[in-house]
Amino acid sequence: MRVILVRLAIISVSVAFVCVGVSNAQNLATKKLSIEIIQVSENIYMLRGIGGNVGVVKGTQRTIIIDGQFAHAFNDIAVFFTKSNVIVTGDLYFVGVTPFIDTQSGGTYQGYLLAMKSILDRADQDTKIIPGHGPLTNKSTMQRDYESLQEFDPTSLD
Repeated sequence: MRVILVRLAIISVSVAFVCVGVSNAQNLATKKLSIEIIQVSENIYMLRGIGGNVGVVKGTQRTIIIDGQFAHAFNDIAVFFTKSNVIVTGDLYFVGVTPFIDTQSGGTYQGYLLAMKSILDRADQDTKIIPGHGPLTNKSTMQRDYESLQEFDPTSLD
């Protein structure tokens, strides 16, 4: 089971790299590519680039996969590295902004809120959170954003 979870985490990181690269292919022709490397814990790094963030772990570590099914899109996951107390959210969390919900692939606003709640339930005040978009953050900031999104009416955009 542990091997499968680690492989899933590696797959999600690889997919995130591909998505960041593909979504910004047009920008690369006009912008200088820049990736900031931020050490989050002893063996976990956040790679922050033009199109989003990726969490990378060096070595092995127990992980918990948090299923964000039908959130941003139909197949999102977050990865919780329990020993380091770091959660990599992928597109299940955008810091300080209203997220993009890919309804064409099955994503829903309600699913997005449920995924955020699931992540918050596993985090504590010392948890470092690597979001899909935005700076390295923590539970209190994510909680604030979650509460703000609960008050938002997505139908007001129709």
